[in-house]
Amino acid sequence: MSAESLLYSDAACDQAAALVGKCKGENLGLVTVEHCTGGLVSNCISAVPGAASVFDYGFIVNNEKAQTTLLEVSETVMFRQGIVSAPVARAMAEGAANHGSQNGVAGQRFLALAIAGRIGGQAGQAIQNSRAHMALALKTMSSPAHMRHIEHQFEADHPEKIRLRMVEAMLTFAVTTLEELAPRGIGLAT
Repeated sequence: MSAESLLYSDAACDQAAALVGKCKGENLGLVTVEHCTGGLVSNCISAVPGAASVFDYGFIVNNEKAQTTLLEVSETVMFRQGIVSAPVARAMAEGAANHGSQNGVAGQRFLALAIAGRIGGQAGQAIQNSRAHMALALKTMSSPAHMRHIEHQFEADHPEKIRLRMVEAMLTFAVTTLEELAPRGIGLAT
């Protein structure tokens, strides 16, 4: 992909292109669910030429009701762990993967990317308390999801810079995870 984006870093554009290429190569449908990035991960992926052949849909869930209704995230887990937590990010990814596998083509495999985060502070000040939990789920119609999770801390002087760094981190996490799993056949076997 050409790194001609006015919004995303060259690294984010490159990772989005690599992700689309890997999904095509592995015959994976792609689903996203975003809590703190407002659709920016989906937008970056959608900007890749040919992304429509693998990118099925994305969810933007900014409140608990959307998470419980659309993705079947447990209210108990959200209450006990907090919305920005590893268990919630995993549940979001699994819920999105389940949507893909229920609504997709028979036998198709799905990769779901989820990000749940919090951005602290105000523009113009050093923002140091921002973090995101990122989860990835690989699923077929007949198998449970294979899950991965990572947590990131972010610092910047503007909330939008943090969101864009979250996008890059999410895409890098997805590509790196697929690269790690492919040689071992974990979750990617037909």
